[in-house]
Amino acid sequence: MKRQYRTGSITWLSEGKAKLRVWFSDPSTGQRRQRSETVRGTQLEVEAALLSLRMRYDPSTVAPQEVTLDVLVNQYLNARKKNGEPRSPYSRHKELGRYNRHIRPVLGTRIANSITTQDLNRAYNQLQESLSPSTIQKINAVLGAAYELGISFGHLSKNPTKRTRRPSVVQLPPQAPSAEAVQSHLELLHDNDHELALAVLVLSRLAIRRNELIALRWKHINLQERWLEIREGITHTPGIGAQSTLTKTGRLGWVRYPLGDTLVEALGDHYTRYEKVMAEIGVEPTGEAFVLSPSPTRESPWYGDSLTKRLAHHMDHHPELQRFTLLDLRHYAATELVAGGASLVHAKAMLRHQSTKTTERYYVAVRDQQLLKESLALQERLDHRA
Repeated sequence: MKRQYRTGSITWLSEGKAKLRVWFSDPSTGQRRQRSETVRGTQLEVEAALLSLRMRYDPSTVAPQEVTLDVLVNQYLNARKKNGEPRSPYSRHKELGRYNRHIRPVLGTRIANSITTQDLNRAYNQLQESLSPSTIQKINAVLGAAYELGISFGHLSKNPTKRTRRPSVVQLPPQAPSAEAVQSHLELLHDNDHELALAVLVLSRLAIRRNELIALRWKHINLQERWLEIREGITHTPGIGAQSTLTKTGRLGWVRYPLGDTLVEALGDHYTRYEKVMAEIGVEPTGEAFVLSPSPTRESPWYGDSLTKRLAHHMDHHPELQRFTLLDLRHYAATELVAGGASLVHAKAMLRHQSTKTTERYYVAVRDQQLLKESLALQERLDHRA
């Protein structure tokens, strides 16, 4: 069954599955073109998908009264970023997931131009019972950007997100584990889990991010010249799988770290184990192999959450020791770097932050720790004099 919708059509292929087709004028040549997509969903969801497709290829054909909040948000998440690059599937998945869970059930089918600041305030007030302030801020940021895009297309006359009342986000100083805790866990892991031990060691020494850690391949490491390069990250998106991405700070995040004796030895032992496995199956080692992998031949990367859960499982078996996460290890390395006297500029460069404001949080944390130690030392000196 086929049905026309102004500059588009829906052809139902089976129950819950439809083919969408839109017609539009090529802005550079003026020629008539068409695009098609196959989607799944209810009639309402499919019609919303067609409207999103029409907006993507020729927004001028869409009337303001057709644009629901669902369509507006999908249009924004399918659009290219301001720098012209396409949005990563992982980023789109995260932002769309937050919207679908928390805003769509309440406001999704409303005409976007009819939604008021008061409507959003009521929704945010309810969400405060279950969501953190930072999550609500992220939701509002996506909605705000979607409204600005709609205004630029002439579909909307206002942006109700600008005057919303959102909960404030309190930025706490990073919490880092003690050096004794990190070393104790490393010793236990070395005897029981070489793979996880190496992950903890690399993160605690280089302060790299989890997605950069799981993206490390042997071609990124030169043990003879004693260096390790960060060139990419890896994200996992449901329905798509593992994807290579730029680092969080893009190409500005590319870096080559020198390797000390401990890391050279640990990585060398790890590579030897990899060579033995490959020799047993009669295959040559390759630089494309991942350093950390659930596969013996290392052709696939770890799923980031799996590595996190693996560390948490280890922590559960050692409640006598201070717990930490993979992210805490980045905080640990950063805090040790700052405590060692690194300048703000040097610390920002090693951590590859886009802004010094993020790096300054580590300076505040270290200053507070030093203040506590000095305060206790002063009390002890005065107590001895009494």
